[in-house]
Order: sequence, then C-alpha cells, then structure tokens
Amino acid sequence: MSKFEIGDKVRCIDISPEVYGTIKSKKDSFGDYAVELDIPRYYHSCLGKTKEGYGYWGLEKDLQKVEDKMSKYDELKNKIESLENGWDKDADDVKNEICGKYKTKILIDDYDRKIIIQGAGSAAFWGGQDIEFAFSSQCSKMDAFKKALMWLLDHSNIKKGLSEEKRRDLQRQMDKLRVQMETIQKELEG
Repeated sequence: MSKFEIGDKVRCIDISPEVYGTIKSKKDSFGDYAVELDIPRYYHSCLGKTKEGYGYWGLEKDLQKVEDKMSKYDELKNKIESLENGWDKDADDVKNEICGKYKTKILIDDYDRKIIIQGAGSAAFWGGQDIEFAFSSQCSKMDAFKKALMWLLDHSNIKKGLSEEKRRDLQRQMDKLRVQMETIQKELEG
C-alpha cells in the first residue's frame, strides 16, 4: 500500500527540509514517486509526469507528508527559502504574489553591496521608505535577497494563517467545550 496519494503535498527531506513538492504519480517498480517540486531544481520531468525542470524521483523514506493545506504565507515562505538562482522567474513570481497591485522594485546595488526595496506609490504597503539589506560577498548576496523577500512577505497583507489541520483541531476543542458548557448549564438549572 502506498503511503502517499497523487496530489499529496510533501517535504523532500533528502534534498533539504525547505524543499516541497506535490506527488504526481504512484510508486513505480523501483519504489520511486514522481514529485513535482515547487521550484525548478532538476533538468527533467519524471518522464513527463511533472513540468519540465520540476521533476524529482523520491523514495518513500525521503518524503514527508505535510499538512493538507498550507497557508499562503507558509507556501510563499517555502518558495523563498527554496530559491537558489538569485533573481529569476520564480523569484519574480514570488515578489508579484506578495506585492500584488503595489508597484515595488527590488534593486541590487553591487557597488554599495546592498539590496534595496523601493516602493513607487506604495505608502499604504509599508510607509513608502526604502528598505536596505547589505551583503558582503557574492555568497551572502542570495541570503540578503531572501531576507528582502521575507521582509516583503512579513509586511504584506498575507498573514501567517492557521493550517487546515490546526483549524479542525481547534474546532473540535471548541465543540467539546460547548458540550461541557451545556452540561454545566443543565446542572445549574436542574
């Protein structure tokens, strides 16, 4: 019996705890699942089962199922943490998802070694002031870039939401308390 179903969201722990994907096919004869990663990482499509460049063959022991539905905040945070190629289409897509209608610029100043977030007419977003993230080397530039995107996410309208699982658990607790309150009310009246 398979541990995962098609469509399950998984963490690819053998790559990195921050790499996520979606199961796209059941286990094959080698015991691998075709996983479509959230960001491109490899140069294949698991024999056409995933988008080109997003394919990853994962063994059951190397995959960990995550909550049924991640919050938008957690989804974007995972995408930011998984970025590896500096400014590319995936990074641009993340910035656009975070900023939405606001015209926000992320500038890379290699001379002064800083990444600058500028907002054109975005006073409602964070006050309209420039925010800077310094880097000291080419290696630390990627970390500064991720910090800039995380800053945008943390200051956006996308809040850290409750997962569906946590929401269901809290609802169950409230239902139990409601029954207890009704029982106590009956005892008081009776």
